[in-house]
Order: sequence, then structure tokens, then C-alpha cells
Amino acid sequence: MTDLREESTRSPEFSATATRVSMTTVATIPMRLADKIIGALNLYSTEPRYWWDMDIEVAEVMADVATATSSTHPSYASKGSSASSCRKRSRDGSE
Repeated sequence: MTDLREESTRSPEFSATATRVSMTTVATIPMRLADKIIGALNLYSTEPRYWWDMDIEVAEVMADVATATSSTHPSYASKGSSASSCRKRSRDGSE
């Protein structure tokens, strides 16, 4: 999205919250593992802006690295868990 303030009809609750915290632009890059989306890399800006192709390409590489890193984490690989479960276990210290 170029400017969340102009997208209020598409996602009114998100746009209102984003405006309250001075966020005006967002881009969401899916984190894909095989044929599944296991998460997303979100880019935010406090200024209205256009996300250039190069911005998105770099973000896609970052999302791929994050996906590869999280998918090889021992708790993810050994239990076949989702990325969110892996993050939860990492936060609470369980394996």
C-alpha cells in the first residue's frame, strides 16, 4: 500500500490503528516454505511512499532467509511444527 490513510475502506480497523501509531505505508512479503505460507515479513514506513521493485526484491530475499533459518531450527524440523509454534517455544524456553 502506498498510503494507509487512503485505504481506509479496504481495511478500516487496520488503517485506523496504523494511523494512530503514525504508520502510513506497509508492504507484506509472504514467507513461503514449499507450497505453504508460514509467516510474513512486514515493512512499515511513517511516510507515504511507493515500494519500488528493488525494495520488494530485497524484502523477498530477506523473507527467504528468515524462512530458511526458521525452517531449519531444531524444534521446527524435529516436530514438524508451524513457525508460530516454533516462535512460541523459543519465547517460553521450551523445546
